[in-house]
Amino acid sequence: MTRIVIYSADPWDSAISYLRIREPAYYLGWELIPAKTDGGIDTHIAKDADYIIIQRDFPRFVQCNEIIQIAKQKGIPLIYEIDDCIFYTPDPNKQYEAYRYYLNGILNTIIAADRVIISSKFLYRQLINFNKHVFLFPNYLPENIWKIKSLEIDNSENLTIGYMGGNTHDQDLEWVTPVLLKILEQNKNVSIKIWGCRPPQQLLDQPKVQYLAIDFQDYPQFAEYFQNQSCDVFIAPLLDSPFDQGKSGIKFLEYSALGIPGVYKRLDPYIDYVVDGENGYLAGGLDEWYEKIVSLLSDSNIRHRFAENAQITVRQHVMSKHFREWETAINGSSIQTEIVDDMTHDNNPLDLIQHISIDTQKAIWDIQNIIASLKQENHDLENENLGLKEHLDNVLNSQTWKIAKIIQSILRVFKFQKE
Repeated sequence: MTRIVIYSADPWDSAISYLRIREPAYYLGWELIPAKTDGGIDTHIAKDADYIIIQRDFPRFVQCNEIIQIAKQKGIPLIYEIDDCIFYTPDPNKQYEAYRYYLNGILNTIIAADRVIISSKFLYRQLINFNKHVFLFPNYLPENIWKIKSLEIDNSENLTIGYMGGNTHDQDLEWVTPVLLKILEQNKNVSIKIWGCRPPQQLLDQPKVQYLAIDFQDYPQFAEYFQNQSCDVFIAPLLDSPFDQGKSGIKFLEYSALGIPGVYKRLDPYIDYVVDGENGYLAGGLDEWYEKIVSLLSDSNIRHRFAENAQITVRQHVMSKHFREWETAINGSSIQTEIVDDMTHDNNPLDLIQHISIDTQKAIWDIQNIIASLKQENHDLENENLGLKEHLDNVLNSQTWKIAKIIQSILRVFKFQKE
């Protein structure tokens, strides 16, 4: 049985573990060994692996270099796996501080790896300049976790717009907020339901906005919960940024599995899944977002047709039909040429290096400021201690202290005689 040792900073039950490793390995019958547990990081177990996978931001740990050396010395194929363009995490994003200190280590791991597995064409274009063995394995819907629900025709006059996203998507939601506020103002029968990402205060202040602050770390638990939720139209806004372009289209598959149509950003993550006007809407600017959300809300026949066609697309993108692609990527076999032919890689690698360099310099400045602050604090404490020492010396040398010592001696004599 093929034995793969996994080094990941993410929980073993997280979405990235299931979508990128656990589900395809399940279909192949391969043994997976997570080497980072609550007990620490086991580097020695890597020596007995058939393959070693380092995932996402694991290079934040110092043991990463040791693992790379073990792979090289033992001749074990080393694979780096990533499904997000974390190099371009924007400064306001909640994950920015978590990644900025480790970007150099991540890039070094990409260069050292025998193979790199990514989830999007955008990531391919970014990383092919640093490793010539980059394999595309998109995110597919795992049928062991998600069930494709039967479609239900709902002709109710009261309609709900839904949005689901993690806590790093607050900027995406903020961007589309003016559209949502306009729709609420003009349509008294429309409400909004938001799962996960905290919406802007402007939306929270609206009586017809419901916010459900879910934060599942366990992907199967999340899927079970979310498959029991409902709305009439889903939205998937994104910013036109390198960070968002590097996202995968898994949200389309998850939304569509519920039998609910959606409006999606006209951007890399969705243009490979959504045929505009057939199985969903693609939208660019805010005006187009408004028009297409209203179009879906206004016509139940369009909603039903989109949902029906979207589920046809979902059935073409389930894990059971594509897990062999993961095997191909792990083994380093030839890439599917039909997928890669349109992935031009004329990106200038200096752009990414410069971006990492800027973030690294910012991190260095932050560390220098922290060190300077600690030095000042230490200096202040030393001065304070010196002042206290001088004060204590003055007390000990004072006439009052000498008299107090004499009185203390007399009291001890009286106490001794009394006893």
